[in-house]
Amino acid sequence: MAALRPTDSTRGLGLAVSLTGRTVDGLHRRGGRRGPRQVPHRHRAPGRAQEVVAGNPTQQLRSTDQARPCVPTQRRDYECEILPRVIVESVADIIKLSGDLPSNQWEAIRTAAGLLLKSHPRGVVVDCSGLTSVTPEGAQTFADMLDYIQSKKARIIVANVPPNVRQILRTIPDVRSGLAMADSVQDAQHSLDLLDELSDGHKRRHSHTTGNLVLALCGGPADSAAIAHAALIAERRQLCVVAAFAIVVPRSLPLSAPLPDEEDDATSALQRAKEALEGKGLEVRPFVERTRSVSALLEALAQDKSNLAAVVSLPKENPATQEPVKTVQQVLSRIPIEVILVREARRSKQA
Repeated sequence: MAALRPTDSTRGLGLAVSLTGRTVDGLHRRGGRRGPRQVPHRHRAPGRAQEVVAGNPTQQLRSTDQARPCVPTQRRDYECEILPRVIVESVADIIKLSGDLPSNQWEAIRTAAGLLLKSHPRGVVVDCSGLTSVTPEGAQTFADMLDYIQSKKARIIVANVPPNVRQILRTIPDVRSGLAMADSVQDAQHSLDLLDELSDGHKRRHSHTTGNLVLALCGGPADSAAIAHAALIAERRQLCVVAAFAIVVPRSLPLSAPLPDEEDDATSALQRAKEALEGKGLEVRPFVERTRSVSALLEALAQDKSNLAAVVSLPKENPATQEPVKTVQQVLSRIPIEVILVREARRSKQA
């Protein structure tokens, strides 16, 4: 049989060649839409090789001796790899898995994950809506993916996990305790965007202040008074205000788990503080941290010698959670720097 060569119109594109009656396996393409894994029988001519042009949205199927020029439409931010039983697609900051996952496929996915992290260092979202089944061995794919992405100081959030797949993932200890899950891709992306945007302010350094004042917000009624106290102290002592919000994650969830309501509270509280303090000409660095308790965040911030004092907005009274007494005791016992605790004003009881 004569050697097969790409035509001029397909040179430079991903190319998969099949003989009559055979399927196209291991098709890897950049750009365009996913092509069929098996060439439809009605398009085959006995004994003649045919080519599937990857990158062409119409998936043109042509005989090699009757090839006609075509202009493919390419998308550089899209990749697709068809493995024996699972399809891996990547676009923007999303990896989408479709099909079955009977074995550990991490090595096949690793390249796509690495490329995504180069352009999206904050983290990646794994869309599992197309997964139909996963075995315990296949679930190890997520464990290896989690280890790799965390080693890059990034986050991974899986979304749209079918109930049967979620049940298997919960049987893998490392996955159960460390893999964050979101109800939708949008929720996962919102979580990544929020934390990435707010953390940027904390990373910037300035030189015209004498130190930092930590303002710990909780999204409650006491925030307004805490912001006012922080403004007075920062003005008098020429301090930069590190406006911090602790997203307290229950111990039953991984620290990276999306919490849409709490994340929205963080955005609103920090935005209010930023506007109020910058309106007084003060330097503000918004900062958000996922933690198990407010005191744990403050204890970590207190290790920075430039953080000289803290103003803490206490949560609303709640007998069920023993707040704000619980936070007061934890903060006073664990924070070595100067601390000012602010609670909401109590309304006088009328007879």
